[in-house]
Amino acid sequence: MPERAQGREPVRRPRVLFVSHETTLSGAPIQLVHLVRWLKEAGWEVAVAAPDEGPISEMLARDNITTVVEPTLLTDLEHEKLRALCRDYEVIVANTIASWPAVRAAHLEKRPVLWYLHETLVAVRLMRAISEIRPAMKMANVLVTPTRQTARVYEGLTLAPIEVVPYGIPKPPVSPGRKDDSTCFVTLGSFEPRKGQDVLLEAIHKLDPETRGRCSFKMAGRVLDAEFFERLKSRAAGLENTELIDALDHSEATALLNQADAVVLPSRDETMPIVILEAMGLGKGVISTDVGGVREWVRHEMNGLVVARENSDELARAITRYVNEPALAREIAAAGLRTF
Repeated sequence: MPERAQGREPVRRPRVLFVSHETTLSGAPIQLVHLVRWLKEAGWEVAVAAPDEGPISEMLARDNITTVVEPTLLTDLEHEKLRALCRDYEVIVANTIASWPAVRAAHLEKRPVLWYLHETLVAVRLMRAISEIRPAMKMANVLVTPTRQTARVYEGLTLAPIEVVPYGIPKPPVSPGRKDDSTCFVTLGSFEPRKGQDVLLEAIHKLDPETRGRCSFKMAGRVLDAEFFERLKSRAAGLENTELIDALDHSEATALLNQADAVVLPSRDETMPIVILEAMGLGKGVISTDVGGVREWVRHEMNGLVVARENSDELARAITRYVNEPALAREIAAAGLRTF
């Protein structure tokens, strides 16, 4: 029963400012969009600040969510703009490890700050490269990570509690799929060595000709490493069934997922890719490398196929099984939908 109906005043929720280091269509900002939308619909007063405009800020603006774009937001050593923003809000959420200046600014303004950390190996590299990050760990009131594996990275670096909160997203919209008989595998992720598209291409080359002829592969994402992308194009040149696609907006990426039979994640490093949830929500199969917290959600041969990272032989075998064992493919997809 609503609190007002019980004779009590409604609970006043604090005003919350989210600070994100970017507004591109990558996993951490996408999760932020889902969270902020949910909070606004639940009656919270929220705002998002970032150093530049992008697809995420455009999506937030369409939902009438207050957005602040300030180029110096995370580069001003005095945190002038950040501190001024913090004074206008009662709780600060720093989204990703790269938003560490927001933790410092909130601490200086004596505002409680929650640090939403999505990074594993990337976090280790950044902490080695940027000396200010480790001290900021002791300034946060609470750290939140999406998987237990990610939480272990930060243990011992802070006295604050570390809460593990799995990602949550709404069910993705369903759109018409393909009408041909091939098995379509989709890979969504930025083009960079960390994402392992080169391993997937090696696996495709290792498929027997009959199996490969019954498949199609689509890899889409932002090009973050141009040299790596050129090598991928060269390696894919002889594969008629393989397509490399430059950055898509979120609706286009969702449409591509709807065309897929399964999603392949060949990554060398991840925390817990949002695309796994999106694929499961659409009833698609999942083939993923054993990275980050993937095994916390994906059980091999139950709701997905999990292979060792950087092992193109194992990845090729998993793809072959998905194509040639339709009963297994159906079971995995159905179990994934239940997991979602």
